[in-house]
Amino acid sequence: MRLLLLTILITFFFLRAVCQNAPTAGPKTAEPDFKNAGEQEEYWVADLFKNHYQRESYPKYTGKIIAKGDDFIYGKEVINLYAPPELNTLFDKGIIYPALVLFANVGGLDTTIKVRLMPQSSAPKIDQSSLPDKAQSQPKSPMNLDSLFIGDFQELKALETNPKQKRFRFLFVIKGLSNPVLHIMELTNDSATDNTDFSTFVKGASLSFLRQVSVLL
Repeated sequence: MRLLLLTILITFFFLRAVCQNAPTAGPKTAEPDFKNAGEQEEYWVADLFKNHYQRESYPKYTGKIIAKGDDFIYGKEVINLYAPPELNTLFDKGIIYPALVLFANVGGLDTTIKVRLMPQSSAPKIDQSSLPDKAQSQPKSPMNLDSLFIGDFQELKALETNPKQKRFRFLFVIKGLSNPVLHIMELTNDSATDNTDFSTFVKGASLSFLRQVSVLL
């Protein structure tokens, strides 16, 4: 039953990506003209933090977590992680886990599933080297909702407003699907100062914001 529900959700998610012909996220606002898809993504990411942000809290994974190299196993679900080693603790401690990423809200604060669809002519060229090696070599089918590849973390320093927060963008790929999904997240460490190093910050951080931004076509 659980796998069936996951299948329905992801199928709906990607069908919307194919059928939708214009970006949507809450109230419609005029967007500037973009030179390329990369500029459009940057605009959406900045807009989400500026106009749709509120600090949130997320439940931690309470089951047993097994770490085997780059693989983090949560029961029957696996995340293959390609990230700076300091971020491993987020997955090892259950702060981030498969269901949290799969069911993250899309776009604004509402829970309606919406997908921003970029025109095919402006679709970004994905640097395949930024994705996990296993994700690059996976067959396109069948889709496996229990196996995720997460990587290409980039800190968004220009969007951080105080030393207690760190903001990132990252990609995740579902095994069997070729289109990465762009996510953003915020980590908050209320004890952090300007002098707190990255590793110490992450060890004491909690997840305070998570959104799906777009399917990269």
